[in-house]
Amino acid sequence: MATGTKPHRRAKRDADAIRAAGRADAARCVKSAEAERQLILTEATHRASVIVGEAKAEAASEAARLREEALQDAKRIREEAVQEMAKLMSTLTNERDHVVAQAHEDPHEVVGKTTKSPDSEPKTPAPPTADDKPEPTSESDATPNQFTSATDLDQLFFAGDSQPAPPGESIVLQRRRRKRFGRR
Repeated sequence: MATGTKPHRRAKRDADAIRAAGRADAARCVKSAEAERQLILTEATHRASVIVGEAKAEAASEAARLREEALQDAKRIREEAVQEMAKLMSTLTNERDHVVAQAHEDPHEVVGKTTKSPDSEPKTPAPPTADDKPEPTSESDATPNQFTSATDLDQLFFAGDSQPAPPGESIVLQRRRRKRFGRR
């Protein structure tokens, strides 16, 4: 039996040595795999940060471009609104000037036109008599058919309408806006 235990011990020692070598190889492989995993993770993180940085830069430049475009559109719209407002004010001023001129020519007719309602019959003003003329109280009142203030004229101008007429857009203006702003 002594001869059988020696090979058995030797086999056990060889097996233990092989196991130890296998464990050492496995530990080296695990260590190498861990180092490779860390390297891949580092490269992937770096690549991801570069891609994210490029995406942020693109997003920032796109946002700046869109902001600039929006500011230019707003400026253009503001300028067009000012032009439209100037045209409207010019038209209103011309209309007011015509009414003022007509009021200076015949104030009774203008008062009659502004105070009549749509369902009433037109009134013809009575010819002025000598008793109807007011006596001038100052030098500015001495001129006939002259209003004492702008509010008197405004009252005459707006006396007939309790509600302002709804603004009617012309078809040309609507087409121009559709063409300008791309609406159909």
